Order: sequence, then structure tokens, then C-alpha cells
Amino acid sequence: MHSKNLTRGVLALTACGSMALASTPSLPAQADEAPSGTTHVTRVGSYNVLGSHDTDPGGANAAMPTGRARMTASLQHFEKQLVSVVALQELENPQASAIRADGDWGLFRATPNEAVKTGAGGNAVMWRKKTWSLTKTAELTIPYAGHDLHLPVVTLKNRANGKLVTVVSVQNPADVAGRNSKADRLKIRGLERARLKMLKKAGTRTLVVMGDFNENKPVRCGLTASGIMRDASGYKHRNDGTCPTPGDQGTDWIFGSGHASFTQWQQDSLSKAQRWSDHPMVYAKMRY
Repeated sequence: MHSKNLTRGVLALTACGSMALASTPSLPAQADEAPSGTTHVTRVGSYNVLGSHDTDPGGANAAMPTGRARMTASLQHFEKQLVSVVALQELENPQASAIRADGDWGLFRATPNEAVKTGAGGNAVMWRKKTWSLTKTAELTIPYAGHDLHLPVVTLKNRANGKLVTVVSVQNPADVAGRNSKADRLKIRGLERARLKMLKKAGTRTLVVMGDFNENKPVRCGLTASGIMRDASGYKHRNDGTCPTPGDQGTDWIFGSGHASFTQWQQDSLSKAQRWSDHPMVYAKMRY
């Protein structure tokens, strides 16, 4: 994304909290979600797509299908599962091209959006155009190892009921190449908590945070502390304030706050079995 588009279409929420907002035109209203009493229900998901360069010739996973082919198959599966909003990680240009070519999905990529090879970018949010219209885009920037992690923030308006949902896509540092990033993740998680509190104080009524956090108990315990967020899988603090050992494994999670509540959380390993990614697709039914 070029710098002139950033000034027009990105809300950069840094330590000082500066903001600039933009909107996009709407499409004819359609909807594929059903109301449930006074709330509405949709499915949301998170997916580390495995960067396209990993499966290019000479890549670490060159025996897998190309990034574009893997993304095309993944889109078809998300549509089959009736998922309407997805947080993406490690998204590179060939995969973004597949999403745009599909035509049914909107896409917002954080900047730098092709820097997944250096660990600095690749986060994005996509949504079904027939269900949602885009109202605002933003970025949270988190300092890390001499550069910034860029987390896209997208506010979507439901075409059927007019309700707003704000979605953040996250990927925190992994332990790779002999580097133990536990301390980095602890620091970053504290900054992310502060940024999320800022979003809530700014009037965000339904906030969904999804991504590859590269840890299990620490992030789930940390983000649900003091009721900041809800874990879609149902994980929560005990009454005495301690955190249980999770029964489920993985690093990909969905959290929500405000009007968001969740049921039917699922880790779908078809993406790994079909070699679309080295991560499962994770999704849940959200009421808001």
C-alpha cells in the first residue's frame, strides 16, 4: 500500500493515539446470517496461511502447492463453512491476488504487507462482501526488534442489521532460528492489551481480536485477565484468579469483547491435511 493511501485510509494508533479515518462506498445489501433474538449471529475465523515464499521453488515447503493455489482452495472451504470474517497472517502478494480474483471477499492488508519474509508484516483481514460493508480501516503498531509489528484494524457494518464489528489480526513473534521470543511476546502482549483498551475506550462496542499468537496459556490467560477479552474456546480464569492449564493445543486463537460472545469454537485441521497451510483454520460462531 502506498503512503498516500495510508494517510487517507489508515488509522495509525501509536503510543500517542493519533487517528485518521476513512470510509468506502457500499454495495447493494445482501446477507447470509440469521438473527437470534435481539442479537445476530455470524461465523468468524483466523488463519495463518503460510507465506507464499515458503512454497515457492527452493522454499522450505516447496513440495506443497503454490501460495495462490493454497489460498484459492482455502477460500472455497471458508465459504463452505459459512465464515464471513477472517483474520489472516503471513499473507503475501500471490495469496492476496487470489482473494481479490475470487471477487466475493473484501481485503485490507497492514503495512508493510509483503514483509512476512522478515517477520514484520503479512497481517490482513478479509470479509464477505455480501454480508459486510467496510466503514473504517486502521493499524495498531507495536515496536519489536528495531521495527514495528503492524496489526490491521477493520470496522465492518452488517448490511442486514447495520451493526458494527471491529476486527484486529495479530501475529506475535515465534521461537525460530534458535531465538527464544518468550520475553518479547510478554512485552508485546502488554502493549497489545493497552492498544485494545484504547479501542474500547474510543467507543468500540464489538471488538474481535484473532490471530497466531505463537503461544497458548500465556496469551489466553493474559488477554482474559480482568475481563478485558473473552476467549472463544471458553477458556477463562478460575474464581481465585489463577489460570487453568488448557486442554486444547495450538497458537491460533479468537477473542472478543463488548457485545461479542462465542459458541462452537473449532480447530479445523483440513487445511493441514490438504497442505494448504501448516496451521489449522480456527473459527467460532459469534453473537453480537
